Amino acid sequence: MIEKANRNYRKVIIEEHISLVEEPGSTYLGYVVPHIGSAKGIVFSITAFLKQLNISHDGLMAIGCDGTNVNTGKYEGIIRLLEKQLNKPLQ
Repeated sequence: MIEKANRNYRKVIIEEHISLVEEPGSTYLGYVVPHIGSAKGIVFSITAFLKQLNISHDGLMAIGCDGTNVNTGKYEGIIRLLEKQLNKPLQ
């Protein structure tokens, strides 16, 4: 709540939450809130989260996401950046 001239106003903050799930079994690992909505910012948040939980991303084989450019961009999408980082294709 923000108070102005003896009146209270709501403040709306829009955040992006990225859910991380392990398959098979749909085990919920947690979620990340990237500070920047760019592909690089999201990849940084995901890798930092996995390091924090001591989860190796060597076993990462696929990523499920929608078809937005930030996810699937040919050169700088999240999937492509993770492929470069892991030095293997993700399918």
